Amino acid sequence: MAIRYIDDIIAIRGGAMGDFILTLPAINALRLGFPQANFSLIGNPALLSLAQADRTFDQNSALFASLYSHSAEFSPATREIFAQVDLLLAYAVDPDGVFESQLKSLVRGRVIIFDPRPSPQSQSHIIDHLLKPLKLCRIPVVHTRPRIDQEFIDHAYALETIQFKRSSIPLLIIHPGSGGRHKRWPLKHFIKLIDVLNEKSIQVAVLVGPAEAAMLHELKADLPTSCPVLAPPGIPQLAGLLASADLYIGNDSGPSHLAAALDTSTLVLFGPTNPQKWSPRGTSVRVLQAPTGDLNALEIDSVQEAIFELLA
Repeated sequence: MAIRYIDDIIAIRGGAMGDFILTLPAINALRLGFPQANFSLIGNPALLSLAQADRTFDQNSALFASLYSHSAEFSPATREIFAQVDLLLAYAVDPDGVFESQLKSLVRGRVIIFDPRPSPQSQSHIIDHLLKPLKLCRIPVVHTRPRIDQEFIDHAYALETIQFKRSSIPLLIIHPGSGGRHKRWPLKHFIKLIDVLNEKSIQVAVLVGPAEAAMLHELKADLPTSCPVLAPPGIPQLAGLLASADLYIGNDSGPSHLAAALDTSTLVLFGPTNPQKWSPRGTSVRVLQAPTGDLNALEIDSVQEAIFELLA
């Protein structure tokens, strides 16, 4: 059923960086479909600026605690947020229906609760799954890959931390981490790969975040001194760093999705997860999947060959 006369929209999307980036085509379609509407986002505050919104709210705010209990009382501030909403789309798992019931008691317009998890049998890409509620409402979808507003990107961090700016030497950024250990190519393989790249006069920087804290000692002990280890202070700085690279290499992780969304040439190493469903979408993305889904079996030579093909 088509939706018309929309003046106020709220989209709710929690989850980690990769989850949010994969939802950007749906969020942007809402924004483009109703450009005159007041558009609000509820989610992880560190990620919300990746999309353009008139208002943003922290999903963990006390304002929203009452949405998860039938017996909870709504505060006046909570009622005010939802009172004028014509369309609310929430990507959420709501097995007992409490979340949907509470929202419907607040929202005057249409409430759509959509499970962001695809069925195990589905072979569709996750982005196409997340676009389904928009298509059901006949909201036009122009872009089916994530797009990052250039105004969001902070290039200053990259300029400050990568002192060399090469006219002919390629810059590779490698992210050896991921949220799940089973999705990580062995760190010793990354370190050996970096040694090979240095021998080829290719400059490499290693990207780390909070999830890679346990790797830092080994990284700093085994990496060549010419290879900086960088920890951007925020996502805008991370975006600027990834945008500066000639090639990004990483596992199935949030930064890999961000690199692809920035149109940086991206090589992603997949193990047990299905790249047909979960690979980043971008203009220059290549996936290497480990034999039998075991990243320990993905050989360094295969990764090295893919790197030189992409650089060429």
